Amino acid sequence: VQTPLTILTDFPPFNRTRNKWEEIPLPAVAGVEGVGVIMATAKNLGRPDPAMAQYQNLPGFTQPKEEEIMEVKDWVIALPDARLKPVGCWSTLAICDSKRLLKVPAQLLPTQHYACSRSLCTAYRLLEDYGNLRPGDTIIQNCSDLPVGQAVIQLCNMLKIRTINLVTDDEGFERTKELLMQLGATHVLRDNSKLSEFLDALGSEMPRLALDALGGEAGKRLAIALRPGGTLVMHQMQSGQVPGISPSLLMYQQISMYGFNLAAWTTENGSEAYLQMLRT
Repeated sequence: VQTPLTILTDFPPFNRTRNKWEEIPLPAVAGVEGVGVIMATAKNLGRPDPAMAQYQNLPGFTQPKEEEIMEVKDWVIALPDARLKPVGCWSTLAICDSKRLLKVPAQLLPTQHYACSRSLCTAYRLLEDYGNLRPGDTIIQNCSDLPVGQAVIQLCNMLKIRTINLVTDDEGFERTKELLMQLGATHVLRDNSKLSEFLDALGSEMPRLALDALGGEAGKRLAIALRPGGTLVMHQMQSGQVPGISPSLLMYQQISMYGFNLAAWTTENGSEAYLQMLRT
């Protein structure tokens, strides 16, 4: 819903060829993140086929593992790559390919946490994989009031890592600040173009890691705030623009910039690693 039009025009059916709209149907399915319970399955879904046992020693042939077999009453979540073949989580009932789902233990997490597990896992991976963080370190992030940002605040609070949190400079700032401070935020600041005030507010707390959900000028502000050798990670790009980092930051301050995508991480590491991450 919040994707800027500058992004949409790069994809069919919004992009224009010879100044005419392409006649391509829009495969829009609402909802790629959620938790559900299996009500019915196709016959023998995922069960090992005795007739295929003779091929089990052939290269590349695999029978499904017991933990992968899905049955009625099993709990499942949509895997992060579900946007490629949408599940349609904004619904009471949905029919989808079992390959788009991951079976999970029913009591492993509260239902609400399962429902937004992508945000929780993104926050966990950002802190686990980047910045080489230790207790007492400082991170900085924008869009701190969004689900990923809130999860980052709570994880950092547990890990004794200080957080500098930037949020939209609007009429609701004080209320947002109050809520984030209750979650364990160290500082909550207005995200605006007044760079000198911003840097004064940081003082000597130069962060080791910056988490950028906006890109563009907002991402640039995070990069400027980093200590030498710090790391900037983009996990969303709501502005549609890469952070405008100056060459001097890259060359002399040795700032590193990365992009993180949970769907790509899951594709590379597998659904078992995703489930282990939920357990962690």
